[in-house]
Formats: sequence, C-alpha cells, structure tokens
Amino acid sequence: MKKIFVCILSGVLTVACGYDRFGTLGPGALEGSGTLPDADLALLREHFYGDPFVVQEDVTVGGYVVSDDRAGNFFRSFIIDDGSGAVEIRAGFYDLHAYCQRGRRIVVHARGLAVGMYTGVVQLGAGVNDWSAYRVEEFGSRVLLDRCMERDTLFREVPPLEPGIGGLEERYCGRLVRIAEVCRSGGP
Repeated sequence: MKKIFVCILSGVLTVACGYDRFGTLGPGALEGSGTLPDADLALLREHFYGDPFVVQEDVTVGGYVVSDDRAGNFFRSFIIDDGSGAVEIRAGFYDLHAYCQRGRRIVVHARGLAVGMYTGVVQLGAGVNDWSAYRVEEFGSRVLLDRCMERDTLFREVPPLEPGIGGLEERYCGRLVRIAEVCRSGGP
C-alpha cells in the first residue's frame, strides 16, 4: 500500500510541476530574464566624433542579433539592432551563431568598453587599438565578453528596413536593410 501511495504521489507531483510537457520551447516561450537597456544604440553613433573612445558612464544598451557568422560573411563579430540603430560587437571568436543566435536579445553593459567606427558601422569592443584599421579591439574570449554582456531568453525577428535606394543614409550602416525592385539601366 505504501508503494502505491508513493507512486501516485510522485505522479501527481510530476504533472503538477509541469514535467509532463517535454516538447521544445519555441522563440518567445520564455519571458525575458535580463537587464533592460537605458540607452538606444543610436546614442553610440551620435556620440562618435571620429576617434574611438572608452565609455566612462554606466550605460546599458541592447538589441536583437541580426547577423552571425553562419554563412561566413561576418568574421568573429555579430551585429545587434534595437530599432534605433545597430552596433557590431567585436567578439573575436568563432561559431558565434551557436553562442548568440540570430533573433536573440543581447544586453551590453558598456562602461569601460571602446566605441569606434569602421566603414560607417559603429563597433563595440574590449579596448582602443591605435595600430589597427578597426581601431576597436576584439574581446577574444567568451569569458571576457560574458563579463559585460547578457544573453537574454527573448527572441524576436527583426524586420528589415526598406528605405529604397534614394533613402539610403550613413545611419543605416550595420542595420538590416532590404533593397527591392532594383533594375540596371544602360551600360554593358
């Protein structure tokens, strides 16, 4: 009788705790668990005046991953976008598509990090590097990046902007942009 009671009790507890659902969680199935940003990514572009600088204030920025290295077109970095702007995170290691999946919300505590710009794209990295064209150093390891970055449980697909060819501006550098209905005219 005691064994039957224990089996029934453990079955009831299993169902009551939700352990009867073994399916995979889809994007957005969990609520966010991280810190909320207190500044937009556009702020980093607005405060960039030509030379890389180190953030001295307690600034927290965040966005959703819109690029990764799965296709091989981003080398040891990924880009986050919050709707106001985008920033390239100079991670400095491989297989970022497994570490920061496309669509994942990322929050970065920027105090002590370097902000720079390369070919119009705002970059965030471990420090300033005066001898490199990139000017912002890579973190180089997950441990260093994890000290200032939170990978949230929220996922969201970021829709591409569609400004058209005539509407392209430097502020769109690094952002996910779709150009549609482009036709070549004249020439060979």
